[in-house]
Amino acid sequence: MKPIDTDVHVAPRDISEIRERLSAYWRQYVDEGSVRLRPEHRADRPAPDDGQPPPPVPATLDELSTHWTGGAVAAALLSCTVLFDLSRNPDFESACARAVNDWQRDRFLDRDERLLGGAVLPLLDVDAAVAELTRVAEDDRFVQVILPVRIENRWGDRRYRRLFDVAAEAGLVVCLHAGGRTGLSAAGTGYTAGFVEQLLGDQHLAAQNQLVSLLAGGAFARSSTLRVTMAECGFSWLHPLLWRLDKDWKSLWREVPWLDRPPSDVVADRIRFTLEPGHLPPGDEDIREVAELSAVANNVMYSSDFPHAASCRSHRMLDLLGVEDRRRVLRENALEHYPRLARR
Repeated sequence: MKPIDTDVHVAPRDISEIRERLSAYWRQYVDEGSVRLRPEHRADRPAPDDGQPPPPVPATLDELSTHWTGGAVAAALLSCTVLFDLSRNPDFESACARAVNDWQRDRFLDRDERLLGGAVLPLLDVDAAVAELTRVAEDDRFVQVILPVRIENRWGDRRYRRLFDVAAEAGLVVCLHAGGRTGLSAAGTGYTAGFVEQLLGDQHLAAQNQLVSLLAGGAFARSSTLRVTMAECGFSWLHPLLWRLDKDWKSLWREVPWLDRPPSDVVADRIRFTLEPGHLPPGDEDIREVAELSAVANNVMYSSDFPHAASCRSHRMLDLLGVEDRRRVLRENALEHYPRLARR
């Protein structure tokens, strides 16, 4: 059975790949300001900065598949995080979002029907984000919206309600992906000193904060069709968080009257997590316990996290699942979670 890969990274390798999609005004802005895509914008780790633009990324699923070891897949959902920290200019960011989405459509979606898009949005202007989301939603090959898990504000804040409502109405899943603006941290002790600290601590904290924010902010109560993916943020932390959240909700429900059932029930219905990186323990029995406590068969979708290195323990967890549970993780959970994917 060919799985559905829910997290395949793509990004322009150089600003020149989207430059011609910008207006003359913004092309001049790029040239005179020496704007470039740094390695962290492209999610390359590590990436030598030798002044030479790296080679273009593969353009079809067959070409992409030669670069990872997971074998052939039935479909791949593209994740582009290039705008997470590109600019603090809201107008330039809006122009780049349009250019990147058009680049993604022309380079990937037009060349292989098995590749499905994740729309990037400007993060500094909610009105501009809604406008770009509305434009992209007209193309049913885009199945989700990619937003950073680490941002200046909580995604459950009321200022973002329109954005989530429009996504839900269009049948687009909101994907909160690991990453965000440099300098921001989910921890009160400040920004991390390196990728190891960011991977093991910061992203998990940010993901948990945002999950609680969406639940407490009423995002799911406002829309019966809103669905959220938490990508590349792990899932082994889910059980203790939901246990505490359900417990405290019983006594603090007056603060969130729109949350009329246990938060864990909402998560089971509306939120899914990608497989990589799972951050799992080494022993088989411990892995089985994490899979059971995290309800992996219901909550987790297969992902390669290409081009990042895959975890052998995540693959070991797949081997330890029963046939039906493994099938759900590899394929069925994604089909149930993504309305546009299921229709295609």
